[in-house]
Amino acid sequence: MEIRKTIQDAAYTTVGVGVLANQWAQVRRREAQADLEAQAKKARTTIERQAKDVRSQVETATKDARAKARELGAEVRERVEPIVGDVKERVEPLVEQLQTVPAQVKSAVEAGAARARELVGRAA
Repeated sequence: MEIRKTIQDAAYTTVGVGVLANQWAQVRRREAQADLEAQAKKARTTIERQAKDVRSQVETATKDARAKARELGAEVRERVEPIVGDVKERVEPLVEQLQTVPAQVKSAVEAGAARARELVGRAA
C-alpha cells in the first residue's frame, strides 16, 4: 500500500504544482496586462501632448503666415498703385489720340482716292 500512497501523493503533488503554476501564470499575466495598460496610457498621454504642441505650432505658423501675407499685400499695393497711376496718366492721352486715328485714316484714304481719280482722269 505504500506504493499506492506514494503514487497518490505524487499525483496530488503534481496537481498542486500544476495549480500553483497556473496561478503564477495568471498573476504574471495580470502584471503584464497592468504594465501594458500603464505603457499604453503613458503613450496616449505623450501622443496627446505632442499633438497639442504640434497643433499650437501650426496655429502660430498660420497666424505668422497670414500676418506676413497681409504685410506683403500692403507693400505690393504701396508699390503698384503709383505705377498704375503713372501708367493711367500716360495711357489715357494715347487712347484719346488713338480714337482720332480712324478719322484721320479715313480722311487720308479719301484724299488718296480723290487724287487717284484725278490722275486717272488726266491720263485718259
